[in-house]
Amino acid sequence: MIRHLCPPSGVLCMNRGQLEELRVKPLSASYTLKRTLVPALSMRLWYAPQMELPDGIVLKGATLVAIVPIGLARFASKEMSDVSWISSPFEEPYGTAAKMLVKRRTYCLEMNSF
Repeated sequence: MIRHLCPPSGVLCMNRGQLEELRVKPLSASYTLKRTLVPALSMRLWYAPQMELPDGIVLKGATLVAIVPIGLARFASKEMSDVSWISSPFEEPYGTAAKMLVKRRTYCLEMNSF
């Protein structure tokens, strides 16, 4: 069996023996308990197809992603308008690019552990 998942998620391939094994011996609850729990996360993404920096450098496909645990006050408060925590880790010219990107449209995503 070949199952194509929604692109670009990937492809699941199982042969006849693997399918039979799954029917006879399904995954147990104890197997799922061994998973590593992922904390709930808040993600912010900024993107620019093309961006020209003040010094003339042109960046194509500039993307900035900030991932923070949901409990952290930074995303939940007005501190989000203070972008220094996003741009300060970068050396130039990327710090300037980060400051310019956060002025653009923000795409938000929250991921909870399941």
